[in-house]
Amino acid sequence: MLTPLVISLLVQHADLPVVVVDRDNVRITESCIIRVPEGTIIPDTDGDGVIHVVADDVTVRFEPGAVLRGASVGDTPGLAAWDTLTGIGVRVDGVRRVRIEHAKVAGYKVGLYASNCDGFGLEGARFHDNFRQRLRSTPQREDSADWLWPHENDRHEWMSRYGGAVVVERASGVAIRDVRVRTGQNGIILDRVQRSRIVDCDASFLSGWGLALWRSSDNLVSRNALDFCVRGYSHDVYNRGQDSAGILCFEACQRNIFIENSATHGGDGFFGFGGKESLGETPPPSPDFDYAAAGCTENVFIGNDLSHAVAHGLEHTFSDRCIVIANRIVDNAICGIWGGYSNGWAVEDNTFEDNGAMGYGLERGAINIEHGGGHLIRNNTFVNNRVALHLWWDDDKGLLATPGVRARYKGPSHNEFSHNLVRIDGHHPFAWVGGKPPPLTVLQVRDPDGTHAKGNAYHANVVELASDGAQEFDLSAGISLLTDGAAERPSTSGAWKAEGLSSPLGARAALRGRQHIIMGEWGPWDHESPMMRYAGAGAGADRWQVFGATRAVVGASDDVHARVWNRDGMVEIECVPVAEGLCQYALSVDAGGASWQKQGAMLRTTWHCSAFPSPVDPRQDLAAWRAAGPGGTSFQLRGDLNLPLGGGGLRSLPGLGVARDSLPGGSNYGIIALTELPLPAGAWTVRTTSDDGVRVRVRIDGAEPRTVIEDWTHHAPAQDSGTFDLPSDARVQIEVEYFQLDGHAVLRLELLRGP
Repeated sequence: MLTPLVISLLVQHADLPVVVVDRDNVRITESCIIRVPEGTIIPDTDGDGVIHVVADDVTVRFEPGAVLRGASVGDTPGLAAWDTLTGIGVRVDGVRRVRIEHAKVAGYKVGLYASNCDGFGLEGARFHDNFRQRLRSTPQREDSADWLWPHENDRHEWMSRYGGAVVVERASGVAIRDVRVRTGQNGIILDRVQRSRIVDCDASFLSGWGLALWRSSDNLVSRNALDFCVRGYSHDVYNRGQDSAGILCFEACQRNIFIENSATHGGDGFFGFGGKESLGETPPPSPDFDYAAAGCTENVFIGNDLSHAVAHGLEHTFSDRCIVIANRIVDNAICGIWGGYSNGWAVEDNTFEDNGAMGYGLERGAINIEHGGGHLIRNNTFVNNRVALHLWWDDDKGLLATPGVRARYKGPSHNEFSHNLVRIDGHHPFAWVGGKPPPLTVLQVRDPDGTHAKGNAYHANVVELASDGAQEFDLSAGISLLTDGAAERPSTSGAWKAEGLSSPLGARAALRGRQHIIMGEWGPWDHESPMMRYAGAGAGADRWQVFGATRAVVGASDDVHARVWNRDGMVEIECVPVAEGLCQYALSVDAGGASWQKQGAMLRTTWHCSAFPSPVDPRQDLAAWRAAGPGGTSFQLRGDLNLPLGGGGLRSLPGLGVARDSLPGGSNYGIIALTELPLPAGAWTVRTTSDDGVRVRVRIDGAEPRTVIEDWTHHAPAQDSGTFDLPSDARVQIEVEYFQLDGHAVLRLELLRGP
């Protein structure tokens, strides 16, 4: 049934001609209504767009029910996968004051691409099932191949690599309103767009960026929902973000106003970076290029919700004179604001709460600024953050030598922390030790020069001021550090006003908290339609989950027994191998009105393991390290060798069947694991994920062992692979040696058919 608004609009345009789009390269030369016959699929065969608008002052309206579709897309056989999509749906180039209304576009690499199009307008558009990459990260481990690279876009890299629902390039006076984007990677990309408005849009539940700006300035971004634009996250397992963000802002984006937007549950809520050009990492565009004025400067953030991010609520580095007022910055995993090498910000009247629960290194808490000067941090509320404010300097020789840093550098000087309310109490999300709260730090300053803390109120705190040796001070009356000094700061008296009719702030309050970020193979779950994902292996079985459904019809190949149950409002499927050895199986699932066909592989075998404290550095004395193995704690693992050790080591893993205290602690330990199983003739691949060192040796029918993987180093999570061939069926013994030095740890082995 048509809504009154749609009926009214149809009446207004009743005299417009109807253009039937049923083929590629339809040219639009006058205002019209677009009709696409139901079920029509139109690939962009030449890659330059299906619909071409080629005249000035044209209004193009899609009639109700018309969908421009380049492919039938989905997660079942016979449908195109999202990462195979190509082409452009609607193309606008070199014409002015074109207006597109109520477009619906699906099945392309880029839904709409408009360039050199001053005065362009897009309203009421809907984009879904356009390009997105298949993610390799799983609930158990991150895959570094999923990281995005937003640092280059002068040759349309964002569009060609990652696609986008809407791409607007080299234009001013653009108005984008009421645009909705789902089941894609990127929402709206602005490339060299000036003096434009993005209002009342909802580009959420994407696997890249909700809104991305490149060399775009003087724009208003108001009352948009840009939530759950995320990748690289598994709750309580890892938090990487992989450069996804609700809002991305790179390379000379200046004087933009972001007001009353919701950008929650992103890799970052806002991710801004001054850019490679502004640092001097690329040749300057002109001999007189002003590095001091370069970067993403003078941007304004007012009344936004930048919460529940995988990494940072507001990351804005190498960028000066920004204003951050009255934002909600809550429950960000690493920190609320990360402002490395920034200068002269005004940060006022914001709420910072529960930030830093998964922080590491020097970044953790509410506000973290490395090499930043002249910041005014005033009248904010800080509640239960790992640290309220952390300022520091370190010897980044490479960055400090770049022309962009040299031109703007002030160092960690003349920062003011004043008239803030800081409270730390028993309701914070951080682990207590011995029944007492951890020593959460109010203010931490390293190598300061003219930094002030004054007039602040500290309520019910375990109060600590860390400065030059982590000395503790009584901050109940405030304290001033070092000498006074002036700093150039922006005025916060501007008359900024929100625009738009929507109310995105708090609209998804029921999903507050990072535990609601649930990643699948193609992106985050939207909490509306059903999503199926592989949930990992354990205890000799593979597990699959279906979110958004409570019942499922499951079929499985003869290789496995499939058990199905409802748990916590979702369907969980457990596949148990029938026979010993490598089990490769097929699974069909119908649930919540959707269907999937999946394939899996797992081992049915027993690993005999020994875990022991390393008596020596295993890289220096392998023989002595190996000799300690027989004296370690023995345990068995059924199925795959999959140990998400984290920072707690084996003691943090349930179900090992041995006393927790008999296992080594979270650092400086070794594991030796051995199994033997029958394998059929053919080529085989062993793949490991490890942090730190790993070695895999294979013995075939009792012959001398052969090393197929060796990465015996101290390293971050890394994948290694090796192969072996079986000329005939054989019993194969696999031995895994693993050591952990410190920090995060993981060990996983996969055995796959084929080279």
